[in-house]
Amino acid sequence: MRDLVCALLIALSVAASTLLYRSFFATTGYLWILLTVTLCAAALAAVSARLRWGAGILGVAGFTVLAGYLLFPASLGSGLPTIRTAHDLGHALLSGWSRMLTIALPADVSGILLATPALLSWSATFVAVLLTLRTRLRLVPLLPPVLTFIISLGLTGAQPAAHLAATATFLVVAVVYLVIRTAAVQPVGALIAVACLALGLSAAPALSAENRFDPRALRPLPVDVTEAANPLSLIKPQLKTEPAQHLFTVRTTPEVDRMRIAALDQYDGRRWTESHTYRPLGTRLTGTDGQHTQVEIAALTGPYLPVSGTITALTGLTLPAGIDTGRDTLVSTAPMLRGLRYELTGTSPRRDDRLDRATPAVTPELTRLPSDMPADMTALAHRITDDKPTAYRKALALAEFLAERTASTDTPAGHSLAALRSTVITGQEPGYAEQRAAAFTVLARSIGLPARVAVGYRLQNPVGDRFTVTTGNADAWSEVDFQGVGWVPFDTTGQYLGTQRPPAPEPPIVAPAPSPQRPAPLPQAGDGQDRRPEATPAQPVAGAIWAGIGSGALLLALVGSVVTAKTVRRRRRRRRGVLGAWSEMTDRLVERGVTAPWSATTSEIAELAHHSLAVSTPRAATSLVDMAIYAPHLTSTSDAELAWTLEDRLRAELYPQPLSLRRLLSTLDPRPLLRKAGI
Repeated sequence: MRDLVCALLIALSVAASTLLYRSFFATTGYLWILLTVTLCAAALAAVSARLRWGAGILGVAGFTVLAGYLLFPASLGSGLPTIRTAHDLGHALLSGWSRMLTIALPADVSGILLATPALLSWSATFVAVLLTLRTRLRLVPLLPPVLTFIISLGLTGAQPAAHLAATATFLVVAVVYLVIRTAAVQPVGALIAVACLALGLSAAPALSAENRFDPRALRPLPVDVTEAANPLSLIKPQLKTEPAQHLFTVRTTPEVDRMRIAALDQYDGRRWTESHTYRPLGTRLTGTDGQHTQVEIAALTGPYLPVSGTITALTGLTLPAGIDTGRDTLVSTAPMLRGLRYELTGTSPRRDDRLDRATPAVTPELTRLPSDMPADMTALAHRITDDKPTAYRKALALAEFLAERTASTDTPAGHSLAALRSTVITGQEPGYAEQRAAAFTVLARSIGLPARVAVGYRLQNPVGDRFTVTTGNADAWSEVDFQGVGWVPFDTTGQYLGTQRPPAPEPPIVAPAPSPQRPAPLPQAGDGQDRRPEATPAQPVAGAIWAGIGSGALLLALVGSVVTAKTVRRRRRRRRGVLGAWSEMTDRLVERGVTAPWSATTSEIAELAHHSLAVSTPRAATSLVDMAIYAPHLTSTSDAELAWTLEDRLRAELYPQPLSLRRLLSTLDPRPLLRKAGI
């Protein structure tokens, strides 16, 4: 019975690893699949342990059949695996791990992505359960679950989750397994196990995704857009197109006034390019915050797809697509985008008084400039901004300086340093969106502001919530990254300048003192105002504190339950007389590591105690116990009192000092309870 319980605990420890994939997959649909795999592996391993033959064949065959049904049900024919099932499973096992390291997260639940976690869960459970049932090894059966847990951490990467639930579950199950498996050792083993649990739970906050190594960084870029034309250079040809060509349609909220297609963050003095890492994307991303937008492509050529702000959710994609690591840009390598429809949710910074208090993000690569940067352009940037008190006001001053000049689409295309100098220093070329956005970004970087060039389309002339976007809406602007705010757009052509100033603060209103006789009315539902206090993000330190409190409460509950159960049982045994006292004696021996077989006689137990612990009290009690078993009508109350006196004497023999660490540990030892339950 003990071995079966240990096997079940081993399976539970592997199941704990499946919790690590909560932030990897978009939904929890993966969970029942991996749990089914773990349970079936444990059951088949138990059968194999009974048969004593063919463990390897049963393991491989069992996984192959089960994976075919669970991971690739669409490939089955008449309910049976087919050649296509074998092909899909083989491909998933060979390339699934690579796909996991390159796909954008969270990912859809699919067979190719589940193949590797399923194989890990099956292998670890099958091998560990076999070791548990076929050997007397104590620690070795835990090795496969530990390796599976570590590999799963690597596959999930630096995801925004602390994995505290998975870690705590794994540690608790592992410690319970060790306590049961090592029931024949000294109680100090239980203390070591509990100490390991406390240490592991206290270190669990270190599993936070912040600054964690992510193996995805070692994988080559799976979505390549290096051959695409520079989107900044395509603005003028689009603006010159007559008549304007319909590109796509957008349905969104009034807060969204533009759709970005590209964010260019590298400049070599000749042209702006991007350095983004694009990862393959499934059909959706999950999230709730932001403005909801629906996009329908008509004649956009790609590879860039229009997005609003920073993407938090995305659904409906039916073509191969990739997303950058910052979730600011969406691309597709499909040759034809016409008719593509998708829905996204994006967050954009609000222009309020927080901007005046915001500081620039510390990103050295976003302030880098060419070595031949003209000194007069740097001097101009300082002359415009040195008297401005905040970073946002400095950026706004640069935008207003450029917007004051008349823009012209007759300016030759190009945004080299020479072209930008002609726009902002000599004034020979007035410039338009291409040169103005590039010039702003260069000037902003020269004073230490992390900036990039954004290319996209303006949303104008809506019909209800529907915008028809044409080539005439092509535009470029600059974006500056502020800590705690995000990428804030700045317009430099003058047409949209008024939208980027934060609203002027309203004059303070002195409210009259509230009347004590008439309390202020509570806000009514449906008044259109959200009076909830602004939520503050949870701090990692607070999470670690709560994790520690929860871990401590769990340990106290476990210890308290053991002490309570043993106290209640001792009181009940008092009513059983001699046999109750003998049961307490055997419990004291179990606490000291002396566990006799169930078939042992009282004399055999007494002799085992004498040889193992050098105690003689059980010998004196054997005659009383034999009489209580075989001639209970001859026992009296005085016999029961004598038996309990002998039980007290055995305690004194085992623990001569009333207050000692060994005696305290025996009180907390759960092994007598487990032995009574048949474990």
